[in-house]
Amino acid sequence: MDIGPVIEELYGSARYCFIFVLTGAFGYVASSFFGHNSVGASGSLLGLIGVMLAITSRRSGIGMQMLRKQLIWWLVYIAIIGFVMRGTDNFAHAGGFVSGFLLGKIMPDRQPSGVAEQRSARILGWTAGLAVALSFAFMLLGYFGR
Repeated sequence: MDIGPVIEELYGSARYCFIFVLTGAFGYVASSFFGHNSVGASGSLLGLIGVMLAITSRRSGIGMQMLRKQLIWWLVYIAIIGFVMRGTDNFAHAGGFVSGFLLGKIMPDRQPSGVAEQRSARILGWTAGLAVALSFAFMLLGYFGR
């Protein structure tokens, strides 16, 4: 199952971008708080799993139950691999997952409707995009400014 396209279809591209970037940022913060320095998008990917788990927890039906069960198994496998393989940043995974689950609980799981909601979604998406661009700019300044 490709979880990213499913979430993008539910929330729209702008909200999806916001969710991906924000859960990655929370994964990074959790990792840094516990003294780890790592690079990657695994915090964001776990954030998407958290969002999807939140969605399946508030919807009923056999399809949602099966999907929820599959997501929980993914989390079990990821946790096992995370504790067995050296260098896995479990704090980033936890931070991404928890922030994704919370976002999934508070954000409506549908495309933005109405002018105000669409504008808010676009602002969230552009804010996330700008945060990524600024992060790269600061990274390059730090690298070349030595």
